[in-house]
Amino acid sequence: MASLPLELIEQICSLLCPHCQNPGQFPADNDDVWVSKKALAHLCRASRRVCAVAQPFLFHYYTTGNVPPETHCGLRGRDTSLVHQDDKLPAFLRSINQRPDLAAHVRNLQLVESHEVGGLTPDLAAMFLEASRRIGASSHAPTLDHLHTKIWSSLGQSETVRQIQRRKVHHWLEELAILLSPNVEMLLAARDSFCQYEHVRASGTSLQSLKTVAVRGVTRNQHVHEAAALFAAAPNLESLRSAHCSLFDGLGPWTLGKPWTLSLAGVRSLAVGEIGFDDLALLVACCPGLRELAVSAVNVHRTAGVDYWDVSKLLRALDAVRPQLRKLRVTHTPSRRPGAHARWPASEASWSFREFGQLEELAFDQEAIDRRSPMETPGHEALVAESMAEILPPSIKTLHIQSDPTHDAAVIQQT
Repeated sequence: MASLPLELIEQICSLLCPHCQNPGQFPADNDDVWVSKKALAHLCRASRRVCAVAQPFLFHYYTTGNVPPETHCGLRGRDTSLVHQDDKLPAFLRSINQRPDLAAHVRNLQLVESHEVGGLTPDLAAMFLEASRRIGASSHAPTLDHLHTKIWSSLGQSETVRQIQRRKVHHWLEELAILLSPNVEMLLAARDSFCQYEHVRASGTSLQSLKTVAVRGVTRNQHVHEAAALFAAAPNLESLRSAHCSLFDGLGPWTLGKPWTLSLAGVRSLAVGEIGFDDLALLVACCPGLRELAVSAVNVHRTAGVDYWDVSKLLRALDAVRPQLRKLRVTHTPSRRPGAHARWPASEASWSFREFGQLEELAFDQEAIDRRSPMETPGHEALVAESMAEILPPSIKTLHIQSDPTHDAAVIQQT
C-alpha cells in the first residue's frame, strides 16, 4: 500500500469515505458505514505517507452513532429506553482541538444526545474548558467543580437527575464539536425537547460553510424553533430538515410571539415532519427564498380519535411561499395507534394548487387530498384526471400520486 501512487491512495480513500460516497446526504448509521470508517482508520496506521492522505478522509465524517430507528420516531409511546453506546465524542474532540488541520477537514457531523459521557476525563475536561474559553463559549460550560460533584461523583442524586445532568454535559461537547469544525457543511442534531444551543449562541461563531442542517428528536420531539441559535450561526444555510418538530402532536403553536424571526432567509429546500399548520405558516414565512418544500405527518389533525387532513388549511399555511415554490411534496404516514386506520375524507372546502404559479413538481398522498371518492371506486381514473385538471397550475411538469402507503406507489408523470 505504501508504494502506491498518492493519486490511487486518494481514490481508495474516497471510495471508503461515507461523506464522499453520499454527497448531500447523512450516511445511514449502519454496519457498512462503520466498516468503511474502520478501514480508513487502518489505512492511517499503514505508514506516515498513507496516513497523510487517509487522515483527512477519516475526519470528513463523524457520527456519535446512537441514531434512533426512524420507525420509532414521531409516535406516542415509542421506546424511551434506547441503549446509549459510548460514542467516542471526547476522543474526537481531543483530536480536532489538538489538530486544527484535521478539524478543517470535517464536513459532515451527526450528533445524537446521550447521557453517556464516560470518556470525559478530568484532563480532557480541562482541555475542553480552555477551548470553550478560547472561542468565547465558556459562559454556559460546566465548571470542573460541577463535573466532579454532579458527573463523576453524583452521590445523593436520583438516576433521573443524574441523566439530565450528563445530557447537558453531552450537549456542551456536541456544540464544542460544531464550533471547532470551521468547514462543516452538513449537521444533524438529534435532541429531545427544550434545548437552546446556548453554547453556539454564546460563542457568536459564524459557520460560513454550513449549508444543510437537520434537527430531530431522540425519544421525544425537538421543535424546529428551538434551533434558532443554530440557524443564526449559519448565514449560508440552504437546506433545512426537521423531523418530529412539534411538541404538541401537530396541533399547537410553539410560541405566541408572531412572526417568528428565524434566520432562514437563504433556505431554498425545507422538509418538515409532524408540524402544526400554525407553526408551518410561521416557519415558511421565515424562508423568502424557499423553492422546495416537503411536508409529512402521522397526525395532521385529530378529532374524536379520528385522523384526517384539511388540505385547504394546509395550503393557507403556505400563503407566504405560494408565488415561488417549484416543488411541493405532501405525504401521510399512517399512525400505529389502535383505531387510527379510521380517517375522515379531506375537507369539502374549495382548494387547489392553481395559485402556485411557479410549481413544476407536485407529489401527494391520494388519500390525503381526494375530495371525491376512494381509489377503488369504479371509474376513479376519470375522476382523478378531472380533479387534476381543475386543481393543477399550468406550470406543472411532473406529478406523483401515491395511492396508499401500504401498496406500491402509483406514479403519474406529465411533461
